[in-house]
Amino acid sequence: MYIQTLARMLAAKFNLVVEFSPAVQTFSISRRPDGSLVITMATRVLEAKQEHEEAMGVLFRGALAHEALGHGYHTDFSEEALAKEGPFARSLANAFEDVRIEALAPARFLGAKRLLAQMAETLDRDLQFWSVEGDDWQACLLVGLLRKYRTQILHQSLDQAKTDRQLAVAQAALGVEVPLIG
Repeated sequence: MYIQTLARMLAAKFNLVVEFSPAVQTFSISRRPDGSLVITMATRVLEAKQEHEEAMGVLFRGALAHEALGHGYHTDFSEEALAKEGPFARSLANAFEDVRIEALAPARFLGAKRLLAQMAETLDRDLQFWSVEGDDWQACLLVGLLRKYRTQILHQSLDQAKTDRQLAVAQAALGVEVPLIG
Protein backbone atom coordinates (compact mmCIF):
# COMPACT_ATOMS: atom_id res chain seq x y z
CA MET A 1 0.00 0.00 0.00
CA TYR A 2 1.22 3.48 -0.79
CA ILE A 3 0.94 4.63 2.85
CA GLN A 4 3.77 2.32 3.95
CA THR A 5 5.94 3.55 1.08
CA LEU A 6 5.15 7.17 1.92
CA ALA A 7 5.96 6.49 5.58
CA ARG A 8 9.38 5.07 4.69
CA MET A 9 10.16 7.99 2.36
CA LEU A 10 9.18 10.65 4.88
CA ALA A 11 10.90 8.84 7.73
CA ALA A 12 14.14 8.80 5.75
CA LYS A 13 13.79 12.48 4.78
CA PHE A 14 13.26 13.64 8.37
CA ASN A 15 15.47 11.05 10.10
CA LEU A 16 12.57 9.33 11.86
CA VAL A 17 11.48 5.82 12.65
CA VAL A 18 7.85 5.03 11.78
CA GLU A 19 6.15 2.10 13.49
CA PHE A 20 2.62 0.79 13.07
CA SER A 21 0.81 -0.73 16.03
CA PRO A 22 -2.64 -2.27 16.49
CA ALA A 23 -2.45 -1.25 20.17
CA VAL A 24 -2.78 2.50 19.53
CA GLN A 25 -5.84 4.48 18.46
CA THR A 26 -4.07 7.59 17.24
CA PHE A 27 -0.60 8.85 16.33
CA SER A 28 2.18 9.72 18.77
CA ILE A 29 5.84 10.62 18.82
CA SER A 30 8.53 9.80 21.35
CA ARG A 31 12.26 10.17 21.67
CA ARG A 32 14.40 7.08 22.23
CA PRO A 33 17.38 7.19 24.61
CA ASP A 34 19.67 7.39 21.55
CA GLY A 35 17.90 10.60 20.51
CA SER A 36 16.02 9.20 17.52
CA LEU A 37 12.38 10.09 17.09
CA VAL A 38 9.77 7.34 16.70
CA ILE A 39 6.32 8.00 15.30
CA THR A 40 3.82 5.32 16.24
CA MET A 41 0.76 5.07 14.03
CA ALA A 42 -2.44 3.10 14.29
CA THR A 43 -2.45 0.00 12.08
CA ARG A 44 -6.01 0.82 11.02
CA VAL A 45 -4.57 3.45 8.66
CA LEU A 46 -3.10 0.58 6.66
CA GLU A 47 -6.36 -1.36 6.74
CA ALA A 48 -8.52 1.37 5.22
CA LYS A 49 -10.99 0.21 2.63
CA GLN A 50 -10.51 1.51 -0.90
CA GLU A 51 -13.36 4.04 -0.54
CA HIS A 52 -11.68 5.49 2.58
CA GLU A 53 -8.13 5.43 1.25
CA GLU A 54 -8.14 9.09 0.23
CA ALA A 55 -9.31 10.22 3.69
CA MET A 56 -6.75 7.94 5.34
CA GLY A 57 -4.06 9.44 3.12
CA VAL A 58 -5.09 12.95 4.25
CA LEU A 59 -4.98 11.84 7.89
CA PHE A 60 -1.66 10.09 7.44
CA ARG A 61 0.07 13.06 5.79
CA GLY A 62 -1.39 15.45 8.35
CA ALA A 63 -0.42 13.24 11.27
CA LEU A 64 3.14 12.96 9.97
CA ALA A 65 3.30 16.75 9.63
CA HIS A 66 1.86 17.18 13.14
CA GLU A 67 4.16 14.64 14.79
CA ALA A 68 7.38 15.15 12.80
CA LEU A 69 7.34 18.82 11.80
CA GLY A 70 5.47 19.93 14.90
CA HIS A 71 6.37 17.84 17.94
CA GLY A 72 9.58 16.51 16.40
CA TYR A 73 11.09 19.98 16.02
CA HIS A 74 9.29 22.03 18.65
CA THR A 75 8.35 19.88 21.68
CA ASP A 76 10.63 19.56 24.68
CA PHE A 77 10.45 15.82 25.38
CA SER A 78 12.44 16.20 28.59
CA GLU A 79 9.67 18.20 30.26
CA GLU A 80 8.33 16.17 33.17
CA ALA A 81 6.63 19.01 35.08
CA LEU A 82 3.09 17.84 34.36
CA ALA A 83 3.73 14.16 35.07
CA LYS A 84 2.46 14.51 38.64
CA GLU A 85 -0.44 16.85 37.83
CA GLY A 86 -2.84 14.19 36.60
CA PRO A 87 -4.43 13.25 33.30
CA PHE A 88 -6.63 16.35 32.87
CA ALA A 89 -3.70 18.76 33.28
CA ARG A 90 -1.58 16.68 30.89
CA SER A 91 -4.39 16.57 28.33
CA LEU A 92 -4.98 20.31 28.57
CA ALA A 93 -1.24 21.02 28.20
CA ASN A 94 -1.10 18.65 25.20
CA ALA A 95 -4.04 20.46 23.55
CA PHE A 96 -2.26 23.82 23.88
CA GLU A 97 1.01 22.23 22.74
CA ASP A 98 -0.72 20.80 19.66
CA VAL A 99 -1.91 24.25 18.61
CA ARG A 100 1.52 25.77 19.36
CA ILE A 101 3.49 23.22 17.35
CA GLU A 102 1.06 23.32 14.42
CA ALA A 103 1.52 27.09 14.27
CA LEU A 104 5.32 26.55 14.12
CA ALA A 105 5.39 23.56 11.72
CA PRO A 106 5.07 25.58 8.47
CA ALA A 107 8.47 27.13 9.19
CA ARG A 108 9.98 23.67 8.56
CA PHE A 109 7.90 22.80 5.49
CA LEU A 110 5.72 25.30 3.61
CA GLY A 111 3.06 22.70 2.79
CA ALA A 112 2.53 21.84 6.46
CA LYS A 113 -0.23 24.39 7.05
CA ARG A 114 -2.33 22.89 4.24
CA LEU A 115 -1.66 19.30 5.36
CA LEU A 116 -2.58 20.11 8.96
CA ALA A 117 -5.74 21.98 7.96
CA GLN A 118 -6.88 19.13 5.70
CA MET A 119 -6.25 16.63 8.51
CA ALA A 120 -8.18 18.71 11.06
CA GLU A 121 -11.12 19.24 8.73
CA THR A 122 -11.26 15.52 7.85
CA LEU A 123 -11.12 14.54 11.52
CA ASP A 124 -13.91 17.00 12.33
CA ARG A 125 -16.20 16.42 9.36
CA ASP A 126 -15.77 12.72 8.61
CA LEU A 127 -14.69 11.13 11.90
CA GLN A 128 -16.29 13.38 14.55
CA PHE A 129 -12.88 13.26 16.26
CA TRP A 130 -13.09 16.39 18.44
CA SER A 131 -16.62 15.87 19.64
CA VAL A 132 -17.72 14.80 23.12
CA GLU A 133 -21.15 13.30 23.59
CA GLY A 134 -22.72 13.74 27.01
CA ASP A 135 -21.98 16.14 29.84
CA ASP A 136 -18.40 15.39 30.87
CA TRP A 137 -17.49 19.03 31.50
CA GLN A 138 -13.73 18.40 31.63
CA ALA A 139 -13.73 16.62 28.28
CA CYS A 140 -16.01 19.30 26.82
CA LEU A 141 -13.74 22.09 28.13
CA LEU A 142 -10.66 20.41 26.72
CA VAL A 143 -12.21 19.71 23.31
CA GLY A 144 -13.98 23.08 23.16
CA LEU A 145 -10.79 25.02 23.80
CA LEU A 146 -8.84 22.88 21.35
CA ARG A 147 -11.47 23.45 18.66
CA LYS A 148 -11.69 27.19 19.40
CA TYR A 149 -7.92 27.71 19.25
CA ARG A 150 -7.56 25.56 16.12
CA THR A 151 -10.14 27.81 14.49
CA GLN A 152 -8.85 31.15 15.76
CA ILE A 153 -5.09 30.62 15.83
CA LEU A 154 -4.54 28.05 13.08
CA HIS A 155 -7.49 29.19 10.91
CA GLN A 156 -8.73 25.62 10.47
CA SER A 157 -12.35 25.29 9.35
CA LEU A 158 -14.07 23.30 12.08
CA ASP A 159 -17.82 23.07 12.68
CA GLN A 160 -18.64 26.07 14.92
CA ALA A 161 -21.83 24.48 16.29
CA LYS A 162 -19.79 21.58 17.69
CA THR A 163 -17.34 24.02 19.29
CA ASP A 164 -20.17 26.05 20.82
CA ARG A 165 -21.80 22.92 22.25
CA GLN A 166 -18.60 21.72 23.90
CA LEU A 167 -17.96 25.11 25.49
CA ALA A 168 -21.59 25.52 26.59
CA VAL A 169 -21.45 22.23 28.53
CA ALA A 170 -18.22 23.31 30.24
CA GLN A 171 -19.51 26.79 31.03
CA ALA A 172 -22.76 25.42 32.49
CA ALA A 173 -20.86 23.04 34.76
CA LEU A 174 -18.37 25.71 35.87
CA GLY A 175 -20.96 28.45 36.29
CA VAL A 176 -18.62 30.94 34.62
CA GLU A 177 -17.77 31.93 31.08
CA VAL A 178 -14.77 30.08 29.67
CA PRO A 179 -12.12 32.67 28.73
CA LEU A 180 -11.41 32.67 25.03
CA ILE A 181 -9.28 34.66 22.66
CA GLY A 182 -10.41 36.95 19.90
